[in-house]
Amino acid sequence: MDAENAPGPLGGPDLAAQGRLIYLGAALIAASLLIMSGLLSSPAAMREVLPAETWYVLAALLSPIGYVLQDTVADAMTVEAVARYDEQGKPVSEEQLRLAHTTMQTLGRVAIIGGSLLVAAANVYLFSGVESLDAAQKAAVYLNIYHLALVIPVVSVLGVLLAAFLRYREARRLAAQGLEFDEIERRLARPAEEITEVNWWILGGGLGFCVFSVAMGLSKLPLSEEIVFAGSLVIVLFLMARLTADLSPRSRHALFGIAAVIFAFRATPSAGAGSTWWMIDVLGFDQSFLSKLSLLTSALTLFGMFVFRRFMAERPITYIVAFLTIVGTVLFLPNLAMYYGFHEWTAAHTGAWWTPVSSPSSTPRWNRPWARYP
Repeated sequence: MDAENAPGPLGGPDLAAQGRLIYLGAALIAASLLIMSGLLSSPAAMREVLPAETWYVLAALLSPIGYVLQDTVADAMTVEAVARYDEQGKPVSEEQLRLAHTTMQTLGRVAIIGGSLLVAAANVYLFSGVESLDAAQKAAVYLNIYHLALVIPVVSVLGVLLAAFLRYREARRLAAQGLEFDEIERRLARPAEEITEVNWWILGGGLGFCVFSVAMGLSKLPLSEEIVFAGSLVIVLFLMARLTADLSPRSRHALFGIAAVIFAFRATPSAGAGSTWWMIDVLGFDQSFLSKLSLLTSALTLFGMFVFRRFMAERPITYIVAFLTIVGTVLFLPNLAMYYGFHEWTAAHTGAWWTPVSSPSSTPRWNRPWARYP
């Protein structure tokens, strides 16, 4: 093995490359958060450089790109994190490896949902009493939240440093057992059959997709949303064609079928942020109450992951997507009912009262402690 390219005690080129991607993703996330902080703290200075709308679109694009980079590396590292040798140096059986990989994937999803749970809990605290604040004070609360969110990229960078430390500690432990350097490298390095060459078509296509999305997001071309959809579809189809070129026809058709199902599921239009603004403007929900809803949602999601873990592991993706579609439809029915005034009927039968608000829209809102309007 070439000494220059051999993986060392800290993981070698593989870990170094993954670390650089993590750093890049953290930088993009931090840039997005700093842009939003600047728009809240110094909007006039930001507008001297670019329009506020352009800054907002740029921040909205940089953050997901950074998260995607880090999520891709995290998926790869969860595979490498599973030990292939036990403490006595014996190879782990295939059945134990499969169980360990399943557990690692579950823990990864638990970490994501657990993070959203912590964020929701922080929002409950930070948004406490926000209904009594004026616009400037609310902006200060949001600014504080964006500053606290800068902890996220810092944590991801610390994760890379922790991984390097753990590799170094494992190398020291093996060396203490009297193993030679080559044997330590063999145990810490990935197997040769798992090492893949860089696919520059995929990397170049992914970079082109990012550049295209940012450019179209910042442009003011007519029908820009339609252009983004069509262009993104062309790029994704091209990447899939390159990715599946070496697969067997059976595997290629199976992958295309799964991709079509996931695309249909993800491309289905949703209410999105409009639903949240409708709850604020029409129903009178404030940020404090919405943060409590978010906390409850994250807790139920975490609970559901443990309850349906075996269900998701044993069923095909098409079955799971169909199941999620049905469940999502049922869970969205209360929102649809409230849009058509079902809450007025329940208020009349439960002793609640409904009062009009002297606002430009003259929209009735709930006269509830948790539904006060600013």
